[in-house]
Amino acid sequence: MGDFCCPDSVLAGLADTLGAARFVPGDAEQVGSVEVLACQCFLSEAQAHDFGGSSSVWWVVAGCAAGRFQLFVDASGKEVSTTPAVVAALARGVVPGSWRVVDHAHKPCSADVLWGGREVSGRALSAEQSNTTLVFVDAVASRQVAVKLQRGLWAAADHVAVEITALTVLSAAGNAPVAPLVGFATAEISDGAGGCEEVVVAVATGFVAGAVDAFAVVSGQLDVGADVATVAFRLGEATATMHAELLAGCGGSVVKGAQWAAQLAARRQALGDGEGMLGGFVTVAARHSERVCAHKVVGRKVPVQKVHGDFHLGQVLLSDCAGADPRVTILDFEGEPAREMAQRLLPLPREADVAGMLRSFDYAAAVATGMDATAAGELSGRWGRQFLRGYEQLLPVDPVVLSLLVVDKALYELRYELAHRPQWVDIPRAKLVEILGQPEN
Repeated sequence: MGDFCCPDSVLAGLADTLGAARFVPGDAEQVGSVEVLACQCFLSEAQAHDFGGSSSVWWVVAGCAAGRFQLFVDASGKEVSTTPAVVAALARGVVPGSWRVVDHAHKPCSADVLWGGREVSGRALSAEQSNTTLVFVDAVASRQVAVKLQRGLWAAADHVAVEITALTVLSAAGNAPVAPLVGFATAEISDGAGGCEEVVVAVATGFVAGAVDAFAVVSGQLDVGADVATVAFRLGEATATMHAELLAGCGGSVVKGAQWAAQLAARRQALGDGEGMLGGFVTVAARHSERVCAHKVVGRKVPVQKVHGDFHLGQVLLSDCAGADPRVTILDFEGEPAREMAQRLLPLPREADVAGMLRSFDYAAAVATGMDATAAGELSGRWGRQFLRGYEQLLPVDPVVLSLLVVDKALYELRYELAHRPQWVDIPRAKLVEILGQPEN
């Protein structure tokens, strides 16, 4: 399980490091006490110098009130995962001793075979969300690999079930719009109760050279000559292909309408209620959902299957944007980060991903129009219709289920924006008011 003898200076700096990290909810005060669940010296001072660094580097898994998080820190406890020395070492295939690396077939493999080597260069991607992605380029072998360093950690069995299985199935399909799985790494850490637990610490996929972030393209932040209506149509086609391949590889089922209505209610209740804007909308949404389900869902069956789970433009890369056939690559199958693992593991209607993308068009349109609600609504509606037209070339969409899941997604967004980006609260709020009306507060 590794050497837990972290220097006092590392331990002393962990709370502040976690409090300042974008991938950890809250600040240092909210993080509270920190428990070290794994700790090893990744690079000695001499080794760090060999890679252009000046301090020893420690690999740490820290537990706190917000969860369990993977860090690479210097001797003062400062986060250094994307510094040149750490990136260069990982590019050579140097990994913490506790890591167990496997290839796309889940067979043991060394990191230098999977992504590293003497001729490999590396860099960190600047567009970060809840994890950190490093890109390793082997110019000799003409190979590029993206290695996602997991920040928040969960049990390996759950991680494999939620993300790795989807990547394995879609990679094997050949025609699915994903970056193919190259391999992944796990490590054994303390479970905090005297035992051990295996977690996934890194996921490696192929890297699409020249691809750009779909949100930046659709919102107009990046001008690559793209016709957004064409992009939306191709994205709809790609989404349907993803769903068809996930159904073929993972199977699906149907649930009774009453059972699905109960699951939808559980998702809503998990967001919290109480006072304030979120609580008001949760209450109104509950009444709306119960009414719609009673008349149009209960008494029928709802197909469910493995889906992406957190589908939005930020999870999509685009290539050849200026042409008539832009290429779509879908990333990150971890599910919504604020959802409990039990919910992420459940199969969902395909319409959950469709709703997520339609909501993402609302966000992109708001940015594109400078938050002009009328203009944004027109743009988002146009893009959404093109997306649905592309999707329905291959698969049907249930309008009742979709409408309920649009509300479900907007509630999730509202909770997120209230906690993290209050300047964007009006985007989900406007959709909820449009569908539900203004709650009484």
